[in-house]
Amino acid sequence: MRGGTRERPVAVDYIAWLNFGPPNFNREEIVAAQLGAVNVATAGALSPAEGAATEFVPLVTSSSEAMLFERMHVQFMPDPAQLLADFAATGDSYAIAARVTGPVETAFPDGPPPAEDDAGGGADAAPELPEGHRAASDGPVNLLLVADTDMLADRSWVQVGNFLGEEVIVPIADN
Repeated sequence: MRGGTRERPVAVDYIAWLNFGPPNFNREEIVAAQLGAVNVATAGALSPAEGAATEFVPLVTSSSEAMLFERMHVQFMPDPAQLLADFAATGDSYAIAARVTGPVETAFPDGPPPAEDDAGGGADAAPELPEGHRAASDGPVNLLLVADTDMLADRSWVQVGNFLGEEVIVPIADN
């Protein structure tokens, strides 16, 4: 809503909240094949890591009528009308959820990173490798990544109502 003392509030679509339907789901992947709707609020985008030995398979993607914008544009009480005015589709589709499979290596091959001291000063010496430390997975991993945590919040996928004094929860999406 936008308005001042003389302006009348105007309802504007909030383009950072998205509803994905059948065209956005990878029907070749069993985990996404039966989805009907998924709602997300201020999602990020995923992309494969350059040079990775893993396979990156998008499961939920945006249309090509999408764009990415910096977090600060939506972080602190954004102006929905300004977001809409600044929108310019890139023509690219973005992965919102993906399956990553294959062998992975740790980000910490030499063990945990050194801990910083309580005063915020320098780091302690790197500890010895803990027993059982692995520099790589024993076999291929099978990960499901989603660039949104709000999708698990009730407000994203259920509607709560009252029926004869009882709370009734009705799913509105497949989150």
